[in-house]
Amino acid sequence: MADIKSFEQAAVEEEQKVLATSSQVLVVTAQDLDLQSMSKLYSGNSNVVITTEVAGTIGVGSNTEDMSIETSELQRIQGGGLQ
Repeated sequence: MADIKSFEQAAVEEEQKVLATSSQVLVVTAQDLDLQSMSKLYSGNSNVVITTEVAGTIGVGSNTEDMSIETSELQRIQGGGLQ
């Protein structure tokens, strides 16, 4: 299993608003995800894993759930896969 980087270990570049790892799994745990237009999540060839703070559902695109990830936000998530 690949090493998992926490938020504190990940490189955060303020000007570009990028949360990135160097091809390590990027795990984001939050109540909701809000990626602004200049923001990006990047994990090279590794997966980006998004989970809710508490047990809940995640909606993608036009599906609204406990956590909603809009289509425009999805376009700013880059990695080997999305879980």
